[in-house]
Amino acid sequence: MKERHRIYRRGNDVFYIHDKATGKQASLRTSDRVEARRLANARNQAVEQPALNLLMAKAYLAGKSASLGTRTWHEAIAELAKSYEGTTAKRWTRFAQSLPIMHLRGLPIIETDSSDFLAVLRHPRAGTSTNVWLRRLHNFVLDMGWLLSPVLNRRLSPLGVTLLDRPASQFWTALRMKGVREAIESCGAQLLYLPAYSPDLNPIEMTFSKLKAHLRKAARRNFDGLLSATADALHAFTSLHCRNFFLHAHYRYA
Repeated sequence: MKERHRIYRRGNDVFYIHDKATGKQASLRTSDRVEARRLANARNQAVEQPALNLLMAKAYLAGKSASLGTRTWHEAIAELAKSYEGTTAKRWTRFAQSLPIMHLRGLPIIETDSSDFLAVLRHPRAGTSTNVWLRRLHNFVLDMGWLLSPVLNRRLSPLGVTLLDRPASQFWTALRMKGVREAIESCGAQLLYLPAYSPDLNPIEMTFSKLKAHLRKAARRNFDGLLSATADALHAFTSLHCRNFFLHAHYRYA
């Protein structure tokens, strides 16, 4: 049987592995040819006999930590819950008790593959929050060393966007540092720049302009009179006015 994975060395003297089936490449993080070959052979064997290799992996892991081969997602969920407080803890509890995540709770972490995560995400009751919390759980388990390799890419939630406010912001200063933009985009986030502030693009500015025009016309000169004039002015705002404020700022009105 032809080998699916092959190794090669780049200019930095580090060996990489190439998957002929998918075309993907990844660093083996070693400059030792013998070590690189051993890692490639392990992957080729995993393709040929996945069930046997899972048993072998469990045997190796049992020598390192008896719990690595048996730890379930239920234990990981309970452990991560300890790091949350207040409203965040309540949201985490709702996620942990939701129907989509029930598929994972009793599953040993080491036996998890992408189909298990897809089952969670494709559940009829799964929503955006399911995706966010599941990814957070996945990254926690990966950081703890309980999951040997990523099931999901370590990236932001789907269609994640990082917005850059103004050139004077601290984030702008950080963005000019080498590698920051690349790090953001490698996480799956799209980097967008907000335009310079313009009242014409903000519906609230048009609302305030109309409100102040009413107050100037009322010409009240004491606090109680100002409150009364403000209340009267608010009645001048119809739903059509508010809709047009949004349309003028190029928002989609719903």
